Amino acid sequence: MSTTILPFELAKDSWSEDLDGFNYGLFHTPQWIEAMSSPAAPSFYLNFEDENAGLVGKLAGLKLSDSRITGTMLYCFSGLLIKGDDQVFWKKCMEALLHYAKKHGFSRIMLYSFDYIIPKPMSVKGYYYEGMDEFRISYEGIEGPVKVSSNLKRNAKKATKAGVTVQSSTSPEILNRMMQLLNETRATRVEKHGVDYDPMYIRNMNEKSLARLLENGLAKLFYSELNGEINTVLFALEDSRRIYFLLMGSDEVAYQNGIPALVALTISDYALDSGKSYYNLGVIPRAEQGGEGVRLFKEQQGALSYPGYCYYSWFLSFPYRLLNPLQKWRLRRKASINTDA
Repeated sequence: MSTTILPFELAKDSWSEDLDGFNYGLFHTPQWIEAMSSPAAPSFYLNFEDENAGLVGKLAGLKLSDSRITGTMLYCFSGLLIKGDDQVFWKKCMEALLHYAKKHGFSRIMLYSFDYIIPKPMSVKGYYYEGMDEFRISYEGIEGPVKVSSNLKRNAKKATKAGVTVQSSTSPEILNRMMQLLNETRATRVEKHGVDYDPMYIRNMNEKSLARLLENGLAKLFYSELNGEINTVLFALEDSRRIYFLLMGSDEVAYQNGIPALVALTISDYALDSGKSYYNLGVIPRAEQGGEGVRLFKEQQGALSYPGYCYYSWFLSFPYRLLNPLQKWRLRRKASINTDA
């Protein structure tokens, strides 16, 4: 097998032509990438070609200028796509990406793993990694409804009895209401756990970029109504094969009436009825931010944890690489991060 692999950048439409030949996730799609891009963070699309095997890998993301201190990085929302999930090609492509970034003056590489299962990590020189599990409900091979907890069913029944209905929309007005509800959820969790957090947990995710997702057809809002008021809104990514739970905001009325449970079960039923292969309920916050409660909510819906791994390079060019010793010292104090490569 040849080990000469060259990455090269190409236009979005050309890059997309053969995407179906790879096991890609929603965060690899040009709809997501372009929605998150901006003049200050332009998109990029790379193919990786082996001189004998041809096209073996694909990657897309943003050229993100974090600050003058840390330079411009290659920032990817999901991992490197490899044809046939070949581990040898994966490692060679990761090495080729490192060389490409150095050659073109990028300060570092950051590869997250949203909506992308990586069964086990592999060490690659020049990178460190950390786990990022997600929770999925798989509909493949099941008969009948998904098994959910009696507590979740009870809360959903409470909401239905109160007269709650669940609808879907792509309107800016519902999006704006979700932004308000996200702040209410944030206030509730901060009061309960004493730790603040940013609901926009993905870089460049904000009301404007979320609106672009609704406009380009990759996203949909599911919301509840009770007595003319909207108390819960869930923002989901969707294509023909899957749904991804991206954000949800609720107010006190929603929690008192079991509305989040009804919205959650409505989406799961919708995913099953529309022939989706899975419903990805996403990641959970850190424990100190109420992560165990979020984990329980996902597991009550029948979701199981699936592994993923994020890969980050060290700083690659001068003067940024002067930060590497401090970065290594800081990261080795975190049990969740592997810096041995």
